[in-house]
Amino acid sequence: MTHRFPKTCLEGKFSIEYLLWLVLSKGSVESSDFSEEKTFTDFREFAQKISRFNDLPSDDSTRPIRLIIRSNHQIIFDQLVQYPKGSPQNPLSSREHFAKYHQLTQGKLDAIYWQLMEKILLKLSEFFEKITLLD
Repeated sequence: MTHRFPKTCLEGKFSIEYLLWLVLSKGSVESSDFSEEKTFTDFREFAQKISRFNDLPSDDSTRPIRLIIRSNHQIIFDQLVQYPKGSPQNPLSSREHFAKYHQLTQGKLDAIYWQLMEKILLKLSEFFEKITLLD
């Protein structure tokens, strides 16, 4: 998350402020939301209300993220997450991986995904079969 105030919607791909604005304003994030056009005035006003803390104290096992949203100089939301979704301690499930893949490819490559998964599962079953024979 490198862009606090992205100038274009494409830069918004790397902005927690822009992603949060998309979710709260329209309820979803789609690939069409990341174009070369300039960001919207509504977004820039919204981004002013967000405080971001990038370098929170941590050890090797945590990746803390803190999000604070203010309205009229009052905090209306404050949350600290030690293990964000997708981190090693809080990984995506197989279903979440597929949903992300499906969204990013707009469903056009689902058949390829399932073919790859079938091959991976076959390889794993062969591996476990060989281990069983060694016992």
